Order: sequence, then C-alpha cells, then structure tokens
Amino acid sequence: MIKKNYYTISRVISLLLFFPNLLLAEDFLLYDATVGQLPSEQPWLTYFTDGTAEQQVMTDGVWLQTSFTNRAGYSNYNVVTQALKNALYPSLDKGRGVVLQFGLQLSSENHDTADRAGFSVILLDSNHQGVELGFWANEIWAQTDNPLFTHGESVDFVTTGGMKSYLLCLTTDNYVLYEGNKQILTGPIRDYSSFSGYPDPYEIPSFLFLGDNTTSAGAEIVLGSVLLQSDTQLNLAFPWSLFLPSFTAGIQQGNGSTR
Repeated sequence: MIKKNYYTISRVISLLLFFPNLLLAEDFLLYDATVGQLPSEQPWLTYFTDGTAEQQVMTDGVWLQTSFTNRAGYSNYNVVTQALKNALYPSLDKGRGVVLQFGLQLSSENHDTADRAGFSVILLDSNHQGVELGFWANEIWAQTDNPLFTHGESVDFVTTGGMKSYLLCLTTDNYVLYEGNKQILTGPIRDYSSFSGYPDPYEIPSFLFLGDNTTSAGAEIVLGSVLLQSDTQLNLAFPWSLFLPSFTAGIQQGNGSTR
C-alpha cells in the first residue's frame, strides 16, 4: 500500500471530494525505488532477460541497459513460464479504470525500425486488452493491433533529461498518458492476442511489463517507483488532471541520475 507520507491530507481530501469512488480503488506499490533494491527483490515484479543486459540499483531506482542482442525488463509475471509472481496482484478491469504510475529517466535509445522501441510499457487488463507504448528519445507512440505491432499514434515529446513521472490510464475504450499533470497522448484500447511467438505474453490476463522486449532496439534507462491503482472508476471526460499533483506525489523522484 502507499505510504502515508506520499500524500498530504489536504490533497487527499481535495481529490476525494471530486472522486468519491477512489475510496474503492486499490493501491499497489509494485516497486519502491527509495529502499535500495532491485525490483525483483521486492514482492511484485520479476526480472527477465534473454541475454547479457545489465541492471544496477541507483539512488532513485534501477538502472537498466539493453542492446540489439538482448531483451530485458520487469513484469508481474515470469514471461517464460507465465506464472504470476504474487497471487495478490489484482485482476484488472479497464471498464472500472486502471492507472499505472511510473518514474522513468531515458538516457539513450536506438532502434533499427520505426516499429520498435528500446523501452516499452505494456499494460493489459484481465481480457488482455490495453496498450503497448514505445519510448524514443524524442517521441512516445503506441503499437497498433491491426496491423499488428506497427507504429501508431504518437506525440513528439523529449523523454530524456532527467526522471519524469508518467501516468497511464486505461478506460473502457481508450488509454490516456500523462506526464506530470499534462495529458500528452491518447488512443484506442488494443488487443494484441493474435500474436504468435516466444515468449508470448499478450494473452496473459492483467499483464504488465516495463523494459526492452525487442532485439531490434536498445536503451539505457533508470526506472523509478511503480504504482498501480485498480478500480479507480475515474471519468476521463472530467478535467481531473487538475488534481494529478496529489495523485502522483508518491513517485516524484528528484533530478534523476545518469551512468
């Protein structure tokens, strides 16, 4: 659960006055970047690599470096055996609202095709519907599902230059991505379950991945704290981004670090 000092009392009261359904939401601190551990040393996330990727604990998260010859990242499942790491991980329902917060510093990224990224976030609900977002140094974009895994809607956005706080929301029909309290990208919910390959996580219910899932790209990143909220029941038509500073206070991370 979120530590009490992540929020001020006044901010919580302000948020709940406008969104009383948040009382029903469940909070899961999937990775606490402040305690000097790797994500896999905490209860919620596993570490996957099929090569010689490097990871190291930093003062504000975990440093991860991948290349074209390997894939690596963090997931709530073992992506090979498809075993859930923690049985208490919630079943996600996009119709009831899903919110993923994460801190990310992207130091460098390279790719050899316009349809791949060195760092990606995959967030799927219990019916394996959601979105996969790719992060480049100057752009964030979505993978399409028809045709499968091609460059979809995007936003020109500088992802380098220090730790940034992102918030990814799933609703019945759409996803919305915020950086800080600013909406930067939105698009339709996707279903990637027609994919056939190894490993194949796209039919796993309530699947989460943060990292490099391709041998066509590589990146150097620092991943900050990761927080999941399920059953938020937020109506994204309302300008609730006005209250995001209270909602995202738990993962703000200093100025970042480089290696």
